[in-house]
Amino acid sequence: MKPSSAGSRKKGKTNKNTLKMIKNFTKAVTLVIGMIGFSLTSNAQITGASADAAANATIIAPILIGKNADMNFGSIVATATAGTVVLDAAGARTASGAQISTSQGAGTAADFTVSGEANYNFTVTLPGTVTLTNTTGVGAETMTVDTFTDNGVTQLNESGTANLKVGATLNVAASQVAGSYNTGATPFTVTVAY
Repeated sequence: MKPSSAGSRKKGKTNKNTLKMIKNFTKAVTLVIGMIGFSLTSNAQITGASADAAANATIIAPILIGKNADMNFGSIVATATAGTVVLDAAGARTASGAQISTSQGAGTAADFTVSGEANYNFTVTLPGTVTLTNTTGVGAETMTVDTFTDNGVTQLNESGTANLKVGATLNVAASQVAGSYNTGATPFTVTVAY
């Protein structure tokens, strides 16, 4: 027996409604899954990890340097030959070409006290060249001092002090004019730093 056309129409309408319901259900499920995913993503962004760190600083005593004694090359005999007098950091003199007087005016190295934070290391910066000018007689004559050296002290002791001694080389011209030579208003500078 042939189904009636009214029954076919009813069955077709039911199938359409079922398909429509399935589509709507699928959309709803997709929407819910999307919202859950967004919620999880949002929670993942909000939830994080943190750590604390302390900030620290140490203030130390400033480094200082004070002069105890000036450099003195002592007495040197003028000769017809140019030469040098090397004054080491211990105060010992060695002449080359020039002649030193051993009975008059011994040499002394420049002497400094460095002070600051106990047991800290420091660096020493010595000058390059300085000029000594004759302060007696005509006064126009000069000699240069260069090749500065020190006693190699680079650490403050447990009391926060160190004794720094500095020597150099004096360049003496042939027949250097007799007189008292010094740096005058432009002394040499020794710099220390941590």
